Parts: sequence; C-alpha cells; structure tokens
Amino acid sequence: WKLRLKALFLSIPILLAMAPLFAGNRFMLFSAPILAIGIGYCVQILYNLHKRVPIKITHGIALLLVIIGITSTYKKIMHNFVKPTAVDNIHLLNALDNFTPKDANIWTEWDLGYQIQYYLDRGT
Repeated sequence: WKLRLKALFLSIPILLAMAPLFAGNRFMLFSAPILAIGIGYCVQILYNLHKRVPIKITHGIALLLVIIGITSTYKKIMHNFVKPTAVDNIHLLNALDNFTPKDANIWTEWDLGYQIQYYLDRGT
C-alpha cells in the first residue's frame, strides 16, 4: 500500500510504451525510453552478476545477447527501402484531383501528404 502512488506514477509511461500495439506505429517514439530503461536494467544485472559468476561467463552471456540481437534484426537492418516517387503515384494523384473538390482536406499517410499538397494544392 505504501508504494501505490509510485506504481501509479509508472502507469503512464507503461501505457505510452504500449500505445504502438493498439494505436499505431506513430506512437513508437513513446516506447523508446521504456526500452532504453529495460536495456539499462539488463546491463546493470550483467554488471552485478560478475560479482557472483566468473567474468568470462558474464562476458559470454553479454556476447550471446549481442549476437542474438544482431541476428534477429539483420534482415530489417540490411533491407533497403526505396521510397516511391511522385511519378509512381501519378494515377492516385489524378484520381484525387478528379474526385475531390478544390477545398477538400485529404486524410493520408505521411508518404503521400507532401505530394498531395504540392501537386494538387489540397490540404492534408
């Protein structure tokens, strides 16, 4: 009961960290501090572990964690994303120009927003 207020203080960052799961990827930046705190906590556990376990085993565990982290994300790291150009989306822009009024505001993803504003002179 004494720690109820401190637990309530932690609830908001935890909810913000879980926001990308149910509210969209744009809330991913709120989960970065929670992830950093978790990684820092794991490093602290490994640092405290060397007092009870030989240092070579601690270094081996740390190396194993780094290898697992790199191999699990290697495909995403090496994947080259090519952004579509305005020419690739010209059929979408023509359809929007034909089917929307001149004073329309268009709800769109970030990648098409600037193209719609620039080429169609519509709000996004």
